[in-house]
Amino acid sequence: MTGSRDRLRAVLVAIEMGMAATLVIVGGQLLASFISLVRTDPGFTADRVLASVIIADQTRYPTSSLRAQLYRRVLDGVRGAPGIEIAGAIDALPYSGENHGGVIGAANSGAQKIDGVPAEIDLVGTGYLETMDVCLIQAIVSGASHLQNSRVRALHLYFLLE
Repeated sequence: MTGSRDRLRAVLVAIEMGMAATLVIVGGQLLASFISLVRTDPGFTADRVLASVIIADQTRYPTSSLRAQLYRRVLDGVRGAPGIEIAGAIDALPYSGENHGGVIGAANSGAQKIDGVPAEIDLVGTGYLETMDVCLIQAIVSGASHLQNSRVRALHLYFLLE
């Protein structure tokens, strides 16, 4: 009976040591991945940038044109304020999860289906990319009418401070 208990104890200790070693290895890999993530260039410069969210009151600004007028007034006022170098606007904070996701490049040509690439789709106002120092690789430009879009319920303003 003692021999079987000793064997069981030895097996349990071996399993425990194996699990502990596995956790140490996985923890090290997780730490290395986190360090790599922190060192990754996010594609914009956030130094000296201040972000603010403007949400139009739906009772005072029930239509998209009234909201667009408000957003233009606020953005023009911010651009004229002392200490502001550049001001821009976007409909959702980057990497916030509140963006308009979609698929770019999806096509169906006859029997062959071409899969698209998942993408974050944001409505960007004049000055935003310059404010965030974004290196733009490719964009679809639709003009300044994006503020008329009825889906835009909040405007995220970014200011580059002197």
